Amino acid sequence: MATKVIATKTDESGTVVTTQQKVRVWMQVFVSVVLLGAGICVLVSPNFIHHNIDEGIKKIAAGWIGAVVGYWLS
Repeated sequence: MATKVIATKTDESGTVVTTQQKVRVWMQVFVSVVLLGAGICVLVSPNFIHHNIDEGIKKIAAGWIGAVVGYWLS
């Protein structure tokens, strides 16, 4: 699949940065912030959205946080 370069910009090191690359990075940041926010809300709130949270959901939220942190640290 060929990608069409819509716009290019050269950064300080002389590397060409395409619009598609910029959009990809911003989507990664957006998804990471959403997952971190949801995970932290679930872990911090004792009664998230007026329902008791079972331990399975708390484990899933901790997994989200761990996956996002691990992704950005790798």
